[in-house]
Amino acid sequence: MKPFAILSDIRARAVEAVLSQSGLTHEGLKTHLRSVMSGPPGSQSVLLQEPIIEGAHPFVTAPFALGNMPKPVLDPRFVKVLDGLAPTDDYRFPATRRPFRHQYAAWEQLSAKGDPQSVLVTSGTGSGKTECFLFPILSDLVTQAEQTTQRLEGVQAIMLYPLNALIESQKERLSAWTAPFAGKIRYCLYNGDLPKTAPASDHRRTPEQVVDRNQLRASPPSVLVTNVTMLEYMLSRADDQPIIEKSKGKLKWIVLDEAHSLVGAAAAEIALLLRRVLLAFETEPEQVHFVATSATIGSGPDILQTLQRFLAEVAGIADAKVHVIEGDRQMPGKPARAPLKAVDLEVADPGYLYDFLGSDPDVWGFIERLHKGTQSLEQAGRIGKRFGLDGEAFINLLTRAERIAPDTGEPVRLAPVRIHAFERAVPGVWSCLNPECRGRPENWPFGRLFTEKANTCPDCQAPVLEAINCMECGEPFLDAEEDLETGKLVSPVRIAVRDEFDLDADTEAPPEETGEGEKDNREIFAPAANPHMLLAANPTGRARPLNLNKQTWNVEDKGGEGRRTFLCEEFPIDERCPCCQVKAKAKTSIYQLVRPMRFGAPFLIGNAAPLLVEGVDPATSVSGVLPSDGRRLLSFTDSRQGTARLSAKIQAEAERNFVRSFVYHSVQASMAASPEESTLDALKAELSELEDAYEASRMPILEGIIQDRKQALLKLTSGSTDGIAWDVLVDRLASRPEVEAWIKDVWEPRDPELFSEPRKLARFLLLREFARRPRKANSLETLGLARLRLPSIDGLTSAPAVFARQGKSVDDWKDFLYAMVTHFVRSYSAIGVSRSEQHWLMPNVSLHSLLPPDQTANGDKRRQTWPSIRRVRGQMAGPLMWLLRGLVLRQDEAADKDDLDECMRMAWHNLQPVFGNDPEHRALDFTKTWIAPVKQAYVCQITRRLLDRTPFGITPYGRFERAEEKLKVLPVSMPTHPAPQLGQVDVQLGAQKIKTWLQSGPEIVKLRESGQWTNITDRIAEFAQYARSAEHSAQQDSQRLRRYEKAFKEGKINILNCSTTMEMGVDIGSVSMVMMTNVPPSIASYRQRVGRAGRRGQSSSLAFTFCKDNPLDREAFRKPADYLKRTVSPPKVALSSRPIVQRHVNAYLLRAFILEQSGNAIQMMIGPFLGCPSDPAGLRPILAERPVALFKSWLDLPSVKAAHRAALATLVRRSVLEGETNLVEETRSAIDALEVAFVAEWEGIRALARDEGLKDAGKSRMHIELKRLCEDFLLGALAGQGFLPGHGFPTDVVTFLPAKAPKKDDQDLDGRSRFRSQGPQRSLDLAIRDYAPGSEIVLDGLVHRSEGVTLNWKRPATEEGLVEIQSLKYHWSCRTCGTSDTTRGVPNACTACGSSDLEPVQYLRPSGFTVDFRTKAHADTDVISYVPPEDPKASTRDAPWTALPIPDAGRFRSSREGLVFYANKGPHRCGFSVCLYCGRAEADEQNWTANDPKSRPFYRHKPLRPRKGEAVDVCPGTEQSWKIRSNLTLGHEITTDVFELQPVAALNRAGSTALVIALREGLARELGVEADEMGFSVKQTTGRFGKQAVSMLLFDKAAGGAGFSVSLESKLANVLMEASKVLDCKTPGCTTGCAACVMTSDAPVEENGLDRVGALNFIREHLSFPAALAEEDKFSADAVLSHSVVDEIGEALRDGVAARLSIFATPTFDSAGLTAWSAATDFSNWKHLGYAIDLVLPATVVPGLDAAARLALHAFVLTHGIQLRSGDAPGSHPTMRVLAVVQGQVRTQAWASRDEAACLPGASWAQPSLHLIARGSLARLPDYPSIDPSSLLPLPTTKFASIESELDISIGLFGNRMATHIRSLLDACGLNTTVPITGMTYKDPYVSSPLVARLLIDTLAALTAEKGRGGEIKIITQKLKSSSEHGPPRQASHNWRYEGAAKSVIEAYGRLKRLTVELDHKDTVPHGRYLNIAYGDGTKAQVVFDQGFGAWSPPAGQPMRHDFDFDVSRQVYQISRQSAPVRKSRFGPTYLVAVKL
Repeated sequence: MKPFAILSDIRARAVEAVLSQSGLTHEGLKTHLRSVMSGPPGSQSVLLQEPIIEGAHPFVTAPFALGNMPKPVLDPRFVKVLDGLAPTDDYRFPATRRPFRHQYAAWEQLSAKGDPQSVLVTSGTGSGKTECFLFPILSDLVTQAEQTTQRLEGVQAIMLYPLNALIESQKERLSAWTAPFAGKIRYCLYNGDLPKTAPASDHRRTPEQVVDRNQLRASPPSVLVTNVTMLEYMLSRADDQPIIEKSKGKLKWIVLDEAHSLVGAAAAEIALLLRRVLLAFETEPEQVHFVATSATIGSGPDILQTLQRFLAEVAGIADAKVHVIEGDRQMPGKPARAPLKAVDLEVADPGYLYDFLGSDPDVWGFIERLHKGTQSLEQAGRIGKRFGLDGEAFINLLTRAERIAPDTGEPVRLAPVRIHAFERAVPGVWSCLNPECRGRPENWPFGRLFTEKANTCPDCQAPVLEAINCMECGEPFLDAEEDLETGKLVSPVRIAVRDEFDLDADTEAPPEETGEGEKDNREIFAPAANPHMLLAANPTGRARPLNLNKQTWNVEDKGGEGRRTFLCEEFPIDERCPCCQVKAKAKTSIYQLVRPMRFGAPFLIGNAAPLLVEGVDPATSVSGVLPSDGRRLLSFTDSRQGTARLSAKIQAEAERNFVRSFVYHSVQASMAASPEESTLDALKAELSELEDAYEASRMPILEGIIQDRKQALLKLTSGSTDGIAWDVLVDRLASRPEVEAWIKDVWEPRDPELFSEPRKLARFLLLREFARRPRKANSLETLGLARLRLPSIDGLTSAPAVFARQGKSVDDWKDFLYAMVTHFVRSYSAIGVSRSEQHWLMPNVSLHSLLPPDQTANGDKRRQTWPSIRRVRGQMAGPLMWLLRGLVLRQDEAADKDDLDECMRMAWHNLQPVFGNDPEHRALDFTKTWIAPVKQAYVCQITRRLLDRTPFGITPYGRFERAEEKLKVLPVSMPTHPAPQLGQVDVQLGAQKIKTWLQSGPEIVKLRESGQWTNITDRIAEFAQYARSAEHSAQQDSQRLRRYEKAFKEGKINILNCSTTMEMGVDIGSVSMVMMTNVPPSIASYRQRVGRAGRRGQSSSLAFTFCKDNPLDREAFRKPADYLKRTVSPPKVALSSRPIVQRHVNAYLLRAFILEQSGNAIQMMIGPFLGCPSDPAGLRPILAERPVALFKSWLDLPSVKAAHRAALATLVRRSVLEGETNLVEETRSAIDALEVAFVAEWEGIRALARDEGLKDAGKSRMHIELKRLCEDFLLGALAGQGFLPGHGFPTDVVTFLPAKAPKKDDQDLDGRSRFRSQGPQRSLDLAIRDYAPGSEIVLDGLVHRSEGVTLNWKRPATEEGLVEIQSLKYHWSCRTCGTSDTTRGVPNACTACGSSDLEPVQYLRPSGFTVDFRTKAHADTDVISYVPPEDPKASTRDAPWTALPIPDAGRFRSSREGLVFYANKGPHRCGFSVCLYCGRAEADEQNWTANDPKSRPFYRHKPLRPRKGEAVDVCPGTEQSWKIRSNLTLGHEITTDVFELQPVAALNRAGSTALVIALREGLARELGVEADEMGFSVKQTTGRFGKQAVSMLLFDKAAGGAGFSVSLESKLANVLMEASKVLDCKTPGCTTGCAACVMTSDAPVEENGLDRVGALNFIREHLSFPAALAEEDKFSADAVLSHSVVDEIGEALRDGVAARLSIFATPTFDSAGLTAWSAATDFSNWKHLGYAIDLVLPATVVPGLDAAARLALHAFVLTHGIQLRSGDAPGSHPTMRVLAVVQGQVRTQAWASRDEAACLPGASWAQPSLHLIARGSLARLPDYPSIDPSSLLPLPTTKFASIESELDISIGLFGNRMATHIRSLLDACGLNTTVPITGMTYKDPYVSSPLVARLLIDTLAALTAEKGRGGEIKIITQKLKSSSEHGPPRQASHNWRYEGAAKSVIEAYGRLKRLTVELDHKDTVPHGRYLNIAYGDGTKAQVVFDQGFGAWSPPAGQPMRHDFDFDVSRQVYQISRQSAPVRKSRFGPTYLVAVKL
């Protein structure tokens, strides 16, 4: 392999390919671009960066051979097996081979006697990491096997792999090493592909492998190779319990491969899962060898310690038991001295080079630097200069240096290298506008040119505009907009190209599709609001002047001095090129005609890949003929569809270029002269005699004869140009091995009937090249390399009479007929091919049959009428235009019309011989054609392509051209190939001839200069070898992947295009080259991928990376050395997430319970488990019969807690829950909360189902909703709800069903589905993007169009469920406050702010996606439809806000129940029309308002997948209008952790995005997790008091949350500091962002999408908290700002010794706040952990409490274990009040604030609102006297009641129910409540909202209902204050803004209830809520409420709207009509106390 030569060829050909494909005709521009793009490496505009050189030395070996190890670390019998394998076996390890040093070190540790040791091996790819653990495992098993006659049974080793591909790749290795033991040592590959049963023959064939699940369960093998998901199922599935039972106590090994990929949540999930596995297997962690393998991380004590800690935390063992082993690279031995004899280095042998170069100090220093890192080619050149060599030659010389090691006899290379090459995309070309710019290139009418975007020219400050050019005429323009605000010219805003393949599309619409039509949406620029113009390099006569100021470059109205006038073309609103007037094609836009110069990966990789393959050394170890001689290239692409499409493109181009090469070389060879020698001699003798006779006689007649004989002789000696008959060429092509075997292998599975025979396939391949002649696309005809010859036309001897009259010849007539066949017959697809051939040739083009001149098609689109001047209606047919121009005829002259008719009739007659014999299908018969060489060609000045025949010397493509000169074609001579590569030829000699010819052949040089000879022509001339390409991605089934891997190893596949599946250690043999079509997202991935090359000791390997036009890739291209210096982060375990750890506790306990009950969790469903039937009429079973109740009772058993205490302690060891003893209680609480939420939803749907009619409830839509809710599988549902770990239970995964229907499988293997589907699967958030209806999906080279959704909620979908009614929900966003949520109906108002200004979107959650079963997949992958999704929308729902530590800076909130909504609204953003019967879906182009679906295009559609017995023409769903829904969004929501930050100060979107990315990175660093485990979003919203604000949101990507985002609340200060560090980037030139700071892989790709500097300035100015406090806040000398009081208290308690927390109440203490005290849960937890908690009340508080308040306080302190004390808060500061103190033995810390609300118990306690909270030290507290809680109990004369959920009812029933409670208390007090009430007074500071007023007055009215309406009712309350920070009040729970309005409405509502109410607002009202009642008999009573009527509110998510702007009567009416339910909204009960006065 010669890597530098390959790169040189790629560089040269890439530049020429770009210039050729661009279509540019401006020579000055082309010359300059050619110069800069192919300039010296390292210059700014080059396409290929200077390569980086890296040492690839082998790994250090042990000093002894395998068979001669000093310690018996491996069983000798096992070593013998390894040595005894066949010499050709890839897995043989000879006893004479030295193991690597790190391998032996691992074996030594893992085989050590005593306590099992664990090992983490970190080493590069290809270093034998698998052998590090597998040899000791198998050696141990061999030792055991020799001690018994039975086979070993029970799992002893679990090998855990992240990918199924890695699991499958272990098969050959394990079989090779275990087969010799005849089944005594067995293994099993346990993943989803393992069948339940396998044929007996499979068991007999592989006794060493367990091949089915039955065998696995009956007799578990020793080695289990599996993945995380299968381990989870194995723990949960009853069927798998025999595996565990028979393996208990036997598990000895756990292996984690690719450990560097385990970070953050993934590492924690696997660590906890493994602990549960050990508990199930009843094995202590200390008795297990844990082995982890990792890519090279780095070195140094810190790294090694981190790795050691990682494995120790995963295993739950001591750090000391983990040994980190590094694989090091081996430096070669340094020669003792230089050779004495001087030898020419170019021819020196490798041994001489080794000694000569290795002994040179400079060279040796260079080798040492290579060993440590990388070197540039320039650095290599400085060393090589001493030897007269450049850098490339010097590296080539180094890699040749080699000697034989004396001790091993193995070759040792001096400096094996890996070469890193980077090629970039072409993002466009920009030009300075100023013609006088000093950087202006020669022959360019404007200024300096740029290949990267700039706004102003650095040389002259003039505007820089993007250059675009017409794809037809090649004319370049500068694209400009006038910015009306600044008056300057700017480039139009560029919309990022959605699909790189669009830029490379080489397709052309057929003539019938070139009329007006729908435009596609592939615009490259945003629509311009400013004046838009084009400045042409060669202005037309229509151009207008444009005046610019020379100083400011502003647009001026007039020209003159100081101005420069340009000529500009108006932007083509008619969609025609201003220069050539060609109109944009139908279904495209003007931007597809006039395009920028942009070229991405598909185009440039398509050019590079064949050259890379050719540069690889051919296979030497494989026998037989192979494609491209078995050369192999491994390619990587990060997206599945990118992988699939690139593979298909490379495959198609390989096929086409091979066929083109074969045809071209065949027709060139056909010209070779091969006359018989006797004929030639006779002709020469005759000619000699004639010449002698002529000399003697000078007879004129002899002169003519002599000329004829010379022509005959010339023809004999120069060969014929007749070419090869079609059928002959088909036969020759069919006999080629490329077609007979390799291409057939691709095409036969696609259409076995058509492509099973090589001849049919060969015919198809030729048809693909000649069926139609493209206008501009590459083909043999447009390249001038071959032509179709028609012998019947060549034999014509006459022409129409008008030809002779107009001076034209028979040859002109033949030219016209050839043009008719090529540009009319073939263009209209009037060709003789079968329908199946047509599908694969032109899937979107219809075949046509030609009609004779006198017939018309009469609307039949299958017929094409023959051109006639009499039938011209609008656009004239091309042949008629040629005749009019060529014969100079007039369309309006009758005689000329007759002549035209004659010509067309005669053409029809003359062409009959070339048509087929079927009179019903007149079309070109290719069997009557020949393929001939082209000697004379003609350049079309319109298309700039070559023509082999032209009518009348004019182009057939000049329909719109008015300039006669451009219509004329230019003749060129085509060269004759010197050495056609066919037959028995010397390929190497011929290749050299061809290379010389291509470089210096005069005809080729001339053609190349004019652009007619391109890089593609070069490849064809060289004979492009066929290279097989295949897709290897996760969307392929596993069997196909294994087949492709095997074929690639054998050299039968040359290019394996992989997604990420192959970057981890799948064994595919040795390759020397890796190609990446994008820069990998992490350096770890890059290292993994490049490490696939050069693993077998090659002298050099090449890593070729294409850098896309995005920020990350651009940075890697600019600074490749810096990119390669990035380090791989060591893996970490984040066991700091409480939710993650608790979920595993839940999983452990649920498994234990289900196994005790002999249940099967896999088969259970969520509804039955929770006791919720799916029948609307069904009732919940009694408590004892509900599994969930049994589970909770089981959890409550003391014996359960005792039995599992030790196991749970083991499970949570080294985690955030270590030491906590309430784990079982937490599980109980979690299942309680889950049950409550589920039952609430179940009840709501059941009520709706009943409303639809109980009789039909079983068939109603809501019944289906109920089934969907209840019949989801238990484990998946619990994981989705966050109760169980989601990592092992894949949820929300859907299938795309391609053309074949799903295959029913009666084996319910994993409980994930009752059916297994055939088709790729994706998580739903990605599937909505990739598989949306209208999208086209490429699978293994075929294009499948998604036509709809599968209508079943099960995952994956089943055929039987397609007609079930679907779940439709709404996602709504509040335009006022930004809150969003999903609901089953549209709410009346926002749940957060009450605004009715909502934006609802109805959405369908698809269960999968599918094709139309009638639509056959095709293979045209050039242009693929793609439906872009929306950005995810995150919301904290209606979580309460908390002020930042500095309240004026902003606020934040978080929610464990946050929402992330993924959606796709279709290409037009109008959603989709979906049939809910069959699932068919189409994108809507408008928002439909009509109710009748019959008015919509979607009506009367065909069923997507009709059921048996149904009609296939019209879907039955169209008869039921409700089943057709329009404007539906496809959506998917997850509940997860969301954090929202809302600063007060303004920040633009780019700065906000940079800031939230920095926050994410800062939080990830703080938590030790990966940043990409969290997503982010930015949205404009309304802030406090109605001001505009921006919210920045972080969310956990995992459904259910992982606790990451919400932890930002407690870590805000540290995270902000880390974010500031991230933003303070030190990278030179970084302004917007770079990869070192905020330019992450998911950052915005558009220009100006990030503003790093703006974000940094913002965080410094607005989000930096002061280090020193103001004096007014400094309550102690060391006082500092408190960031999170509760978290700081918790930390202080943990750090203190015998710490006590004292909470200090204010004199205004109100017991009503106790139930809303959010910190109460923390008090309980701290008490549970053993800390003392005091609540200190001022001495005046308790005596002032009413009886209800006393009861509430009593219940609170007893519930939370708090000691009541009496005393005043410490401290002497005049304004700061202490709210809490933590006192330990050493230190006393206190928290204080000027904010009174922060000191009051309730939701706002310890939260800054108006003022900050400070933290500082105080002196020790005095001993406060305690208060006996029993003293709070009421007197015996009082009666009380506690109310919890008794009043959670409809608001209309509340008053009566509350009155009943009050009456019962009063009766108990001895009052006669039947006596009429004469008056009532209610005192409550908070009667301020419509809701409280309604509840209060309804209660008072109910109390007086039976006793008349006598007496006055007085309500005394406090003056109002607003309750809403979102602007005006909107909900019934909000306060009125004005006392007058409140008074009027409340009193009016009282009158409506027949009460006389007086409302009195006081400045102050004492705390307490009292109702005083006076009876007619003179008795009086008092009822005390501890919380009042404000304790009840609407349920979450059900806003109760109230319009405060209505007049009094309308407000009263609105209050009276409220019917929503109310719920007690706080924790704990509320109390009523009654006393007789």
